[in-house]
Formats: sequence, C-alpha cells, structure tokens
Amino acid sequence: MSKTRHSAISVFKSSEKENITETLKLYKKEMNVYRSSFNLLSKNIDFLFEQTARIPLDFVYIANIMAVYRLLGTMQSIKDLTLKRYYFESNILRRNFYETLGLCIHFRKNPEDAMNWLFGKRVDIASIKLFKMVGELYNADESESKEFYATYGLLSNFTHSNAQAYSAIVTDFVEDSALNDETVNRAMGFRVPTSRCDYNYVLGMVIQPCILLHALLYLFEKSLPEDRKSKIVEFLDRAFYTLARLESSAVADGKIDP
Repeated sequence: MSKTRHSAISVFKSSEKENITETLKLYKKEMNVYRSSFNLLSKNIDFLFEQTARIPLDFVYIANIMAVYRLLGTMQSIKDLTLKRYYFESNILRRNFYETLGLCIHFRKNPEDAMNWLFGKRVDIASIKLFKMVGELYNADESESKEFYATYGLLSNFTHSNAQAYSAIVTDFVEDSALNDETVNRAMGFRVPTSRCDYNYVLGMVIQPCILLHALLYLFEKSLPEDRKSKIVEFLDRAFYTLARLESSAVADGKIDP
C-alpha cells in the first residue's frame, strides 16, 4: 500500500510541472496581463506603505494598507495553485480575497470598525454584505449584484467542502475500481477538470490584480498622486480591453461557453 501511495504521489508531482508549462503556453497573453498588473499593483502598494511613516495616524489608512498588502500574497498563492491546477484550493483563497477587499471598503465607510479591528476587537464579518460592497465598487446594477451573490455562494461551497464544490471540480472518475496510479490520482482530486474548464479559472486569477488596482483608486484616493492614478487608469483601460478580446477569442475557439 505504501508503495502504491508513493507511486501515485510521484505521478502527481511530475504532472505539476507539465500543468504549469502547458498553462503558461496556452495563456501567454493572459499571463502577461497578470504580470504587468501585479507589478504595477505592488509598486503602488509599496509607495503607499512607505507613506505610513509620513502621515498622521489614520486608522482607516493603516487598516486598509495592512489588508491590501496581505492580498498580494493571497493573489500569488492563487496564481501558483491555478497554474498547478489545484482549482479547489484556489477557490478557497478566492473567497478570502473578495472578503478581505470587501472589508477594506467597509472600513472606509465605517472608520470606527477600522480602529476596533486594529486593536484586536472582532468585526462581525457575517453581518457585513462584503460581496455587495465589492459590487458597489464597480457600480454594479441589479443583475450584476445577483451575480456577485451567486459567486459568493459558489466560493462558500469550496470553503466549506460541500458536495456541490467537489462535483464542480472533479468532473469524471475512472470507472475501473483497481487501485492504480491513475485511480488514486483522480480520486484524490489531483487530476481535475477538462481543458474546457481551465480558461475560466485562469481568467478569474488574471483579473484579480486588476480588481485590486481599481480598488486602490477608491481606497486611497487622497493618498495616490495624480500621475500614479492616471497610470493605473490608463493601464486598466488597456488591460480590460485586451482581456475582453482574449475572452471573445476563447469563445470563438470553444474554450468557454458564450
């Protein structure tokens, strides 16, 4: 049994490199958008972080820069998991990403909660409609707001390991009941979806730095110089235009449904 387990894990580890190489090759332009947006994002967050030593104590600013700075690591983790096709685990972090971003928006609207949070007091996240706040950031209409709620429900399934989440990820099992490398690999959820699913996960990962760049303009409106704001706006216009074209191409190629 131990020999079979070792063999299965060896197969899994070797497939990780193949997954990364294949994803980078298939989605080269999307990954370029991710790298560019992440670099621009990290430069601006570093700038804002340096500003903390020069500004009067502002609880909202400090709370938000702490949360936003941590989101850089969250996004990199989501990227790494997505490239290796750990889709289940990456979705757990995606919910955390949106919840933390919603919390930042909540802090801007409720400075007292930012102060309480910094001093270790519990902020009742369950009573805050965090995804609605992220939707408001984009001036979402009623139908778009419903999509945000639906997304939150889906991501919650992954966080709580509900059966719906497993069935969404593990799309087909090997019917042969023999305990071999392939059976163990699939049954453990390592070899996941068809390539048709991959684009949605990659796109969901690619847009996150863009979403956070957009949020920076809102959260730190008074702290970012005009030249930095204009560079972010210019980049976002280009990035979303590029991603829209790539998405249209993916639909035409049958990678995703229209």
